[in-house]
Amino acid sequence: ISGNHHEQLTFFEFPSPQSPVVLGHPWLITHNPHINWRTSSVESWSSRCFNTCLQAATVTTSDQPSPQLLNQNYQEFLPTTTISFRCLVRIMPHLYPPHRAFDCGIDLLPGATLPSSRLYNLPKPEHECMEKYISESLTSGIIRPSTSLLGA
Repeated sequence: ISGNHHEQLTFFEFPSPQSPVVLGHPWLITHNPHINWRTSSVESWSSRCFNTCLQAATVTTSDQPSPQLLNQNYQEFLPTTTISFRCLVRIMPHLYPPHRAFDCGIDLLPGATLPSSRLYNLPKPEHECMEKYISESLTSGIIRPSTSLLGA
């Protein structure tokens, strides 16, 4: 990564046409890299990395999976919170309390400079799933149409 970051990691193989490697949020929290998303490069590393993992990088790969990983479903390796979250997405909206008279919006300061924001592309299946979720949530009243200037 970025030429000089050295770390030995084990990756679980799963089919993904979009991402050859998924490092995940815990890795990003630990290493806290400053990423230039336009050039897909690491601009700088955290002080932790300067003390522990910055050196000449070498990449080693193995085509042989560990024996204990054979014949196991990749979902067994996903964090429990991720699997639980998938279930909650379908259940949670029905557990929300009803809208009340004191529901309120978040009003921004008049004339305040709004942060710049860019949309990012989703793969077609995720985009269709998101559109379906938004449509169902709007229809059932779980969410309301956004009036935000930053809304997509």
